[in-house]
Amino acid sequence: MPTEKKLTGYPSIDKPWLKYYTEEAIKAKLPECNIYEYLWENNKKHLEDIAITYFYKNISYRELFENIDKIADSFISSGVKKGDVVTICIPNTPETIYIFFALAKISAVCNLLDPRASENVMLEHINIADSKLLITIAECYPMFKAMKAKMTVETIIVVNVTETLEAFDDIQSVNKNDKIWSDFILSGKTNSFFETEKYENCPVCILHTGGTTGIPKGAVLCHKNFHSLVVQWKELGLFYERGASLLSLMPPFVSFGLTANTYVPLICGMRLILIPTYEPEKVVDLIEKFKPNCVPASPAHWEIMCNSEKFRNMNLNFLKVAFIGGDTLNIKIENGLNEIFAKSANGIKIIKGYGMTETTTAITMTFADRINIETSVGIALPQTNIGIFDDNNNELPYNAVGEICTLSSNIMMGYYKKDVETNNMIKRHQDGKVWLHTGDMGCINEDGILFIKGRLKRIIIRYDGIKIYPVDIESKLLECKMIHTCAVVGHADPYHVQGRIPVAYIVLNDNVQDKNKAAEFIEKFCNKNIFDYAVPQKYYYVEELPYTANGKIDFVKLETEEGKV
Repeated sequence: MPTEKKLTGYPSIDKPWLKYYTEEAIKAKLPECNIYEYLWENNKKHLEDIAITYFYKNISYRELFENIDKIADSFISSGVKKGDVVTICIPNTPETIYIFFALAKISAVCNLLDPRASENVMLEHINIADSKLLITIAECYPMFKAMKAKMTVETIIVVNVTETLEAFDDIQSVNKNDKIWSDFILSGKTNSFFETEKYENCPVCILHTGGTTGIPKGAVLCHKNFHSLVVQWKELGLFYERGASLLSLMPPFVSFGLTANTYVPLICGMRLILIPTYEPEKVVDLIEKFKPNCVPASPAHWEIMCNSEKFRNMNLNFLKVAFIGGDTLNIKIENGLNEIFAKSANGIKIIKGYGMTETTTAITMTFADRINIETSVGIALPQTNIGIFDDNNNELPYNAVGEICTLSSNIMMGYYKKDVETNNMIKRHQDGKVWLHTGDMGCINEDGILFIKGRLKRIIIRYDGIKIYPVDIESKLLECKMIHTCAVVGHADPYHVQGRIPVAYIVLNDNVQDKNKAAEFIEKFCNKNIFDYAVPQKYYYVEELPYTANGKIDFVKLETEEGKV
């Protein structure tokens, strides 16, 4: 373990989290190759192992590489060159994985789109990338065919979500220059020549941010970003082991889906159980059916599991890793899950992480019991630095609340063709280092453990300038036994020209009989337990909170549509 040194009082200088890591973890070198080559090096001696289970079909690592290589040849035969951007709009299928690694192999860039996005968002992301080739599913083809005159795309390739399972011959006719997937594969020439870019400077993909606090942007991630994440991840001691199974619930166009659910487990030689549709309500049945060793999932998934009597009574001894990603977890859900796991899952705890698309997912994690404490998101990964900074980019001491900034090889290259937005997020500080500003508020204690206080844009600033952190109010509300879940946001102050007031959206527990008495009790509870300036000024009692398509609470909707969900 690293030698302890005298603390200066500033987390990014002291790095107190390093005491939890070995020297090997801190100094582990990144591979000097592209991510396709790294996938091969880690699995070339285990080609008969199962890489993917998709419905009733098992796909070996040998078949995985054969498919990747075929598709790489087809891209080259189709004129795709180093640096070209190919757009894919496909859910969680084997073809998505083949395409991602095939483009990485030939140093092209994969532009991943959400099939659920609006036409305007699709059009913007395709045209700004100057994408000439689009690969999409049959369900989306009519929309893209109608938009083609407005797009830079010259050829659309159409895939069926059951392509891996059966020949896809019943597709409706496609326009001239467009192709069905099977024809595209047959167009490849064996052993096509291609030149590999030096991995450090070569972008791998464009992942689009969730857009829950603004206009979505395309974060460009490179080979080094993916290497940095997986090398640090492998040092955490999680059960990401060869032959272990992982239920891949999150879509690949979300960073958590592409990294924790796809890239990292494949590098580790695991078996991915691919679920093509994002349907949290089916998660309990899927776990019962597949009995996966690892489940990385969204808050929406875990809430359903926690509240499911079937899940509570299930023997979960097969479960080794339960991982929440994409958003923070309600403390009641966290405690409820840990109670379930203590009884039937070998005493594991839900693992929380913190990160974002721009940091290739995780920068902190609660990978061990001693740092997996309530309301925290753990410590920085072994080769990642974090600090808390004020509005003038001055670092704040332990336990002070400010903006979370990070420094690591995980940080994106930038937003695609959006220099202003990139420079607003990645800034050089007085220490000469270039930090990424997360836009999240938090604090770090003397052990290096990070606590999230909320989005910078979610902070409620009163008319008198007092700052209110919604997460603190939510935590206190959840101590009330009548409340199942809640969200606190700011609404315009009706009595002042400027400033906002805190309002609470509350979902009551099912066993609450008299909602009027419950409301009266909750208001008294808040008046007694929350500082006067932070007590919610309004309470909205709703059946459920709204969620975005990726399973996060839709705070924008709560902030802008007063009283409506």
